[in-house]
Amino acid sequence: MLIFFFLIFLNLLIILNLSKLANIINIYDVPDKKLKLHKKRVPILGGLIFFINLLFLIFYQLIFLDKFFFLELNLYKMKDIVGILVLIIGFFILGIYDDKYNLTPIKKIIYTIIFIIISTSLNKTLEVSQFSISFYNYKIFLNQFYLVFTIFCILIFLNSLNFYD
Repeated sequence: MLIFFFLIFLNLLIILNLSKLANIINIYDVPDKKLKLHKKRVPILGGLIFFINLLFLIFYQLIFLDKFFFLELNLYKMKDIVGILVLIIGFFILGIYDDKYNLTPIKKIIYTIIFIIISTSLNKTLEVSQFSISFYNYKIFLNQFYLVFTIFCILIFLNSLNFYD
């Protein structure tokens, strides 16, 4: 319960100092009069606030509950946890870097694929090696194409998340 109040306090501090934080980080959405019709530049800090809250939640669980979301904390699961953290932190850093320096789509895809490969090599539960379709009673095994299919699935998922906003 203490972590809940701490996160509320932290979020209030961030919200009250939003303009200072925006000036420090210097990431803004600038109107282009084509797709972005707002009048003045707007700080892009929603992802940062979400990420800070997520990090505090993760570290609270790791330190005080000996868990990482649904995983029990033990030495055998540390590679799994690191794999998921590489994916989360890597995508966050890539998003911030893209917001600040406007990466080309091909560079974003290449960096995303690199993060996916690193994460799936650390955490084998992220691999999609087989699947089944509800009206087809057999499992489809991907054999040596599992990595390509896993990368494709995560890229499609990220693309669909980008359409959310």
